[in-house]
Amino acid sequence: GAIARALRISIRHGDRGRVSIREVWLKTYSLPLRHPWPSAEGPRETREGAILFLVRGDGTVGLGDAAPWPGSGTETFPSAQAALLRAAKQLIGLQPDSYAEALAQLPRLAPLAASPAARCAIDLALHDLAARDAGVSIARLLGGKRTLHAVPVNATIPRLDAEATALAGRDAVARGARTIKVKVGGAPFREDVARISALREAVGSRVRIRVDANEAWTEPEAIEALTALREFHLEYAEQPVAAENIDGLARVRAAAGVRIAA
Repeated sequence: GAIARALRISIRHGDRGRVSIREVWLKTYSLPLRHPWPSAEGPRETREGAILFLVRGDGTVGLGDAAPWPGSGTETFPSAQAALLRAAKQLIGLQPDSYAEALAQLPRLAPLAASPAARCAIDLALHDLAARDAGVSIARLLGGKRTLHAVPVNATIPRLDAEATALAGRDAVARGARTIKVKVGGAPFREDVARISALREAVGSRVRIRVDANEAWTEPEAIEALTALREFHLEYAEQPVAAENIDGLARVRAAAGVRIAA
């Protein structure tokens, strides 16, 4: 029920054999979120995306997914769709021995240069085709030694008040999460301290807690905030200052005593 509609982007007959890509399809979807996600544009109640189908003449299908998250600094969902529409004609006729070259060119193709989610969909779909040709999973194709039947992920808590953060943390742990990432920054850091304190008390000492500031702090703010948060045994702090400020990340790490993820 999640697939909203199907869009045939392009259909052409390849002229170089049955293993060339002959059809490109896009199926969009809209998934309702269990709880609205706060954002600068207002609460978001759905996650939108599109499944890309690359269909070869021999019937083999490669699948990819494009699901940009608004406000994360990349493209919007409509712009990702538009990029896939424009890129479709360049995929028609592509043969297996050209996949590697095509993958290397993705960041430089005009329709895709500013659309990492669209590039992701094409990258996944081409790797899927290559893996099917090799008779292995994508993970094994890329060098994995064993097949994973489950992948651990962290639960993510948006910028909620302390009580709501604690409730969300308890719910996540009850559903099996053992790592929780909390969005911080964008408010007085003492509010973040209260939130993380409430969360730690709610989930206990064995659950890992990460924080993610999304570049919200200056260096002095990051040092002050993380120094205060250190007592709650953070696993790490993600992007406390501007992404290009690599030296600043090192200074924050040294001053606050909290590991940094960039």
